[in-house]
Amino acid sequence: MVPSPTRLSAAAVCAAVLLVSAAAPCEPGGAGVATLAWMAGRWKGEADSTRLEEHWSLPSGDNMMGMFRAVRAGKVRQYEFMSLEQDEDGVLMRIKRFDPGLVGREERDRAVVFRLARWSAREAVFEDDASESPKRLTYRRSGRDSLYVRLERVQNGEHRVMDFRFGRAPE
Repeated sequence: MVPSPTRLSAAAVCAAVLLVSAAAPCEPGGAGVATLAWMAGRWKGEADSTRLEEHWSLPSGDNMMGMFRAVRAGKVRQYEFMSLEQDEDGVLMRIKRFDPGLVGREERDRAVVFRLARWSAREAVFEDDASESPKRLTYRRSGRDSLYVRLERVQNGEHRVMDFRFGRAPE
């Protein structure tokens, strides 16, 4: 049996709607930590002769754990411990930053907190409205083995952007 043109058109419309909705940004209320599983993995990069590493666990329960490390000239310059956590309003990213010796940059019970503002199948945009800096953190996957991170901040009254490109590190 040959499908009628009407059936083909309806199927094509349904397929197009599904493709567009999969690529379109989604509202944060519908996102759960599991929707960000594409961030998981061990990532490495380099910026200004500094070796960068970022690791993300797979989702477990309502959480993903992350770690970032920057090493220059054989010495650690900065560490970060990160968590993606589900709350009633969506997903939060909490970051605790440390200098060498695990000396905290924030107060003991404080963290930099971003809320997931929008997301798609390969991108997540986190925003922080509470503090002056940093303001926005964007994660984007490009293919299986590339992760792109953009940090936007306000420093001395100026908007600054830092871009980081990571490749998948061997396990």
